Amino acid sequence: METLMWGAVLRFLQTLSLAAPTTLIGFFVAALLIQMVGAEKTRQLFGGKGWTSIAKAWLIGMALPVCSLGCLPILVWLRRSGVKAGAILAFAISAPLFNPISLLWGLTLSDPMVILSFSFISLLIVSAVGGVVDWFVPPVSVEAPPANPARGLRRMTSVGLTMSQLLCSRTSVYLLIGVLGVSWLSLLLPRGYLQASAERGDLLAPAFMGLIAMPAYETPLTAIVKLGDMFQHGNSVGAALTLLVLGAGMNLGLLVWSTMSFGWRPCLMFVGTLWFVSLSAAYLIDKPLTPRGVDPAGHTHAFDVYCNPFPSDIDMDLAQIQKLWLEGTTSYELVALTTLATILAIGVLLWSTRLQSVIDRWGTAPSHLRFDRELSPKTLMGLSVLGLLAGSVFSCYLFYPPRHEILEEMRLANVELGSAGTSHSWETIEYWLPIQENWTRKLEVSMYLRAEEFGPYERAKLKVLRDKLDLLRHSAEDRDPDTVHQAALSMTQAYSRVRRALAP
Repeated sequence: METLMWGAVLRFLQTLSLAAPTTLIGFFVAALLIQMVGAEKTRQLFGGKGWTSIAKAWLIGMALPVCSLGCLPILVWLRRSGVKAGAILAFAISAPLFNPISLLWGLTLSDPMVILSFSFISLLIVSAVGGVVDWFVPPVSVEAPPANPARGLRRMTSVGLTMSQLLCSRTSVYLLIGVLGVSWLSLLLPRGYLQASAERGDLLAPAFMGLIAMPAYETPLTAIVKLGDMFQHGNSVGAALTLLVLGAGMNLGLLVWSTMSFGWRPCLMFVGTLWFVSLSAAYLIDKPLTPRGVDPAGHTHAFDVYCNPFPSDIDMDLAQIQKLWLEGTTSYELVALTTLATILAIGVLLWSTRLQSVIDRWGTAPSHLRFDRELSPKTLMGLSVLGLLAGSVFSCYLFYPPRHEILEEMRLANVELGSAGTSHSWETIEYWLPIQENWTRKLEVSMYLRAEEFGPYERAKLKVLRDKLDLLRHSAEDRDPDTVHQAALSMTQAYSRVRRALAP
């Protein structure tokens, strides 16, 4: 029992750090909408007759790099602004599914037609769900705060203060509930329980994956990586779709917020419609989109993060949990988590010292500085949207660095893997394998973004390297020293061929 509890703690910390970057973006976007756009323009941005509002919500959601947790503060503001329930829930589903970064990554993981089909199917799903919700949930008039009359430095400062206020509100409670869903799953599912749960030809695979995925949490990028792993191992395409829609698009915190905001009956209708439409689409596309020429591997490690990370006979303590958490956390995740904690601390400080009202009055007072130009709400809304889109494009280039930087990182990872294969350091192999595989994906996208030559020859070399990495993973699982040594040599040879083919 103690091992289960330590596993749940580790999964909680891992989910918290994984969600930090996209959650930080979500709070920033919500603060921009509140202070720069305002309630009226927000309703216009997400408004329209019939299906127009749902299509707008889908397009805006696809453009923003947020997750199902990061979209919660935005949803709270949309509700306060009086946006229709269908558009709100359509945005809630579509925003975590795809963004420019994850779409580019997904195009390297499988047939581009599959990823584009998934994008189109997601539009159909949110349209169906949003239409049903709009039919049964009448629009309500909600009192929203007045627009901020300030401009310039005061208005920019108010964006940061609004982020602190949002973090000190009930929104953080919903975020905590969403993160705890992963810990709850790890208590129920022992280590390796889901390795054979989504096999091709299993009629129950999409439905079972829907049950597992809804309380879980996925960022758009990790969901796309899991899709690629499922295609690589020949798993069920229908199960992959339910994982994307219900795993990346939903979490327990979002369900609790929907219930508190719309009532339990509309929420039950929303979840039921989403479940029915997602599973129907999953079974319809399962055979047509199944990749040809891929032999089922019989198991996959894509869902190990939903299970308890430790076997029942291992002893753990807090120091080991902290070490494992920090080893698996990237630098930008730690920076985002630290930033969120700092903003939260500022919000608590302002609230406890009663300075919040004083600063609010200063932030909303008209500015008399000469260089503070007044911009219309339409201009502010347009600049905000363009800024978010530009930020998404910039993030793509930041997330996918130039080729020479990626090749250097791959060289370091190859040295670590080769040394670990020779010394039979199983933990080192398990740590560096996903890192090296991710670099191979980033290399491919980086060359696409920068219009560098990347043809079938280069793609084949990278595929061979990924196959060798997968072979090394299976050999390390068997703990066979001879097999691991040979697999490490084959992996190193494949890496050398990649470097010769792709070196600038």
